[in-house]
Amino acid sequence: KLGTRNIGGSGRQLEGAAELGLSIRNMLQGSGHLISSSSLSLTGTEPWFLFPRTQASFGPVYDYRRVINVEQDRTSKVGVVFTLQRQLARKSRIGSKLSEYFLWHRPPPDSTGVQLVERSQDRSIDGSFDGDYRDNIFDPTRGTAVHSQIQYSGLGGKTNFLKGVTEQSWFVALECRVVLGMRVRAGAISPLGSAAITDTCSLAS
Repeated sequence: KLGTRNIGGSGRQLEGAAELGLSIRNMLQGSGHLISSSSLSLTGTEPWFLFPRTQASFGPVYDYRRVINVEQDRTSKVGVVFTLQRQLARKSRIGSKLSEYFLWHRPPPDSTGVQLVERSQDRSIDGSFDGDYRDNIFDPTRGTAVHSQIQYSGLGGKTNFLKGVTEQSWFVALECRVVLGMRVRAGAISPLGSAAITDTCSLAS
């Protein structure tokens, strides 16, 4: 990530991020799809948006996924994201995110060798809660951290699904400067109606 925390002395933040990933999906069904993914984002953040302790950010996002062991199966996603976060206390905050995506899915060619491009639109809203009760965010030795998020995609476009993810971490200090850490992550995604799902619920990170 690249960023500056003080543009023109105003405290605003401009941040860019790039991510690469490789994962195996659908192992329980035995298909074992190997998926590579990459994403790019550029976000501008206003730390005091209308009110103190209220942060807003806005920026474009690009995401690309390819199923390696399925010939020519690719998905491209371009969109914009607006995020609003409110700090409740010193170690907790709530947030809301509004997303607008345009997707292009290129499935494998059919029996005649023709490859069609499936276009769709995804407009969604997220609600989240974050609580960080660790003694040190960079090198924790005790405490807990929790993140919960629920997403509804159905504010327009061709998708309609509900997705929820929650994660909690625990840290305990042992003898000889040894710290025991544990993290539990759970989630689910479910279609609403007959619309397509354009996202996945990944429990790996």
